[in-house]
Amino acid sequence: MAKSKQLRLPKFKEVKKVKKIRKLPQPNVSRFRTIKKFELLHRPFDLHFRGKINAWFDRLKEYKDFEVDQVLDGRDQRIVKLYFYAQPPDNRWLNQKEVLEKIKGASRKKLRVALVASLFQIWKNAK
Repeated sequence: MAKSKQLRLPKFKEVKKVKKIRKLPQPNVSRFRTIKKFELLHRPFDLHFRGKINAWFDRLKEYKDFEVDQVLDGRDQRIVKLYFYAQPPDNRWLNQKEVLEKIKGASRKKLRVALVASLFQIWKNAK
């Protein structure tokens, strides 16, 4: 069977192509549930989980008057703010590579260890 090219319909002269607008990925938290210790230690930091952690921070601030800044020292506090909050001016969520560029002097493994340690410390003090 030979391939044949489909002809345009006579009424349609020109068809405009729709350009896809690239949107930056954003976390989507539909239902809030308290973060568990196991999740902090073993779950990968994908955007959905990062959004959950951000919602957890907001919930701590709103209901328990607990600030993340009270628990962490300067460097860990900066890492948590860069990684778990949208950054101005365009409210973009930074990935690990961009956070490493801003804090300088760390590897991805050390960043992960610092994030898990900071989150565990916050979780322990928030209880």
